[in-house]
Amino acid sequence: MLVRSPLFIIAILIFLAGFLALETGVSVAIFEIVAGVLTSNLLCIPSEPWLDFLANFGLIGLLFFAGFELNRDALRAYWRESLSTGIASGVTPTLLVFFLLWALGYPPLTCLVFAIAFSATSLDLLYTILHERGILRSQHGQVMLTAAMIDDIYTMALLLIFFERTNLPVIAILAALTALLFFSPRFASRLLARYRGNIIEFEMRFILLFLLTLGAFSITFGAHLAIFAYPLGFIFSEFIRYHEALEEKLRGIVFSFFAPIFFFKVGLMIDLRCFPPLSLLIPAILLAFFSKFLGVWALLRRHLPRIATFGGIAFNLRSSCALAVAYFALAFNMVTTAEYSAIVLTVLILTLSSALALRAIPREQNA
Repeated sequence: MLVRSPLFIIAILIFLAGFLALETGVSVAIFEIVAGVLTSNLLCIPSEPWLDFLANFGLIGLLFFAGFELNRDALRAYWRESLSTGIASGVTPTLLVFFLLWALGYPPLTCLVFAIAFSATSLDLLYTILHERGILRSQHGQVMLTAAMIDDIYTMALLLIFFERTNLPVIAILAALTALLFFSPRFASRLLARYRGNIIEFEMRFILLFLLTLGAFSITFGAHLAIFAYPLGFIFSEFIRYHEALEEKLRGIVFSFFAPIFFFKVGLMIDLRCFPPLSLLIPAILLAFFSKFLGVWALLRRHLPRIATFGGIAFNLRSSCALAVAYFALAFNMVTTAEYSAIVLTVLILTLSSALALRAIPREQNA
């Protein structure tokens, strides 16, 4: 029957996740992950090949738009404050989490995965918070946003170095992707100008062709190749921004369809029977929060003291980058299911608690 179909159940749960997010003001990714957890552990619905493919494409879409959000002008204007804050935001958690977990007796590989995951900040959630506060276009907002961009670049660089595989097929794929990244912008800008506004949506087909090709490569040669969606988004942003209708349509496809399936898949991979021990979960939460908070607070205290506390909490909003690290690590058997669950639960707890804490901070403190 239709109501017992896994596809129907998943579609209903993802729809309800979006409804609850709108009603509560909490990030929709949290509800989508929770929906995946319930589906896997209560309804006992396993993952299927079509779901794996769509989730992989959702990850590629998220990384593409993470690169797309990089603002060249803001990076140039506030590069000193942003660079120092962004580096501190990434490096401080990496070092503290790694060495403190290692001191607690965890294997170096596990420590490294946790350190990379907890170095990331959610650029999309931070963008939303700054926009809602009305400080996005101010110096405070631009410094925080560009610092988060640098933090994302740092995390993506670690991802690329850590998960890359140096075998001959992958080297060939990397060469092909590099060539595409180099030649595609010039070709695409002419193509989009020529076929702009046509009824068959040729511009959209062109962008989706690149993303689907990358998705096919990542399935065939390893999920880590999805990381290349990040520089692809940065390069394409130079001319897609001049095609607002195309950007809006592409965002609609990714964030209304593919991204929810990725977050749902992240929750689906959590096995509550392998719940992480509190001896790991509690240190992970405390280390992730305070290492990020202290790194950002110390630098903003020097440059923009008025928003130091606000920034320290806001940078603890976590999302797709941290989840991508956990996703890759589990796919490569670098972490156990319990350790994967610890990363995902830490991301959920920190994102939810930070969002609630930011609501309690008066707007005049970050104006």
